[in-house]
Amino acid sequence: MKLQKAPLSHTCLATAFAMVLDTDVLNLINTIGADPHQILWPQHEEPQCFRGHHIQELIDDCWREGYSVTEIQARPRFGTLGCTATFEVWDKGAEMCRIEKYLKYTGVITSPTHAVVEWSIQQKIKIDAEPVDVAVSLNDMWIFVLNDKGEVLVYSKSGKLEEKIPVGKDFDQIRVGPRDNILYLNSRKNKTVEIVALDFIQNINITGAPFKGPVDAPVVIAVFTDFE
Repeated sequence: MKLQKAPLSHTCLATAFAMVLDTDVLNLINTIGADPHQILWPQHEEPQCFRGHHIQELIDDCWREGYSVTEIQARPRFGTLGCTATFEVWDKGAEMCRIEKYLKYTGVITSPTHAVVEWSIQQKIKIDAEPVDVAVSLNDMWIFVLNDKGEVLVYSKSGKLEEKIPVGKDFDQIRVGPRDNILYLNSRKNKTVEIVALDFIQNINITGAPFKGPVDAPVVIAVFTDFE
């Protein structure tokens, strides 16, 4: 799929469909025939004043091209004429379960917003306690999970558990500091912020490397040079 830039902000939905159909967005707009620049709501500022495209126009075009499209609303709601109040069909947790099920199939998930997003689950980490909060290091190398047992679990970016740090059960939020080795642990209950400094120790295998002196020397100094 080739990325395209929307000609105007109110043509983002048409641009998303054009990328999926592997066609130029302007050609798609001309095929649909409707003028997305028509002003229907002059009382609003740009781009809310413009007509844009209805998703059904794009679905019909896909049918003409031999493709089937199913609109899936991420947050469906009940409503009635003459009343501004709406009610969600499912709660937030149930909505996420629905989206995860849809991701098992190939396609594009759209919702009644101003954009279309393709996304997929890259990795799933199984832990033995309920997660309270999660933070990721600035270099994207470490994942910190605060669980309800009062531990900070340190995972590598591959999902391997590297360390468990006992911090106590009073903390309910974790944040990474200005450096990757600084964690901020917040406690609403105690109204405190605890700053934790970490030292990441890496084991380096020097077997077979050139050396001077006895092999069993009590002190070993490793020199790293020639980084070409």
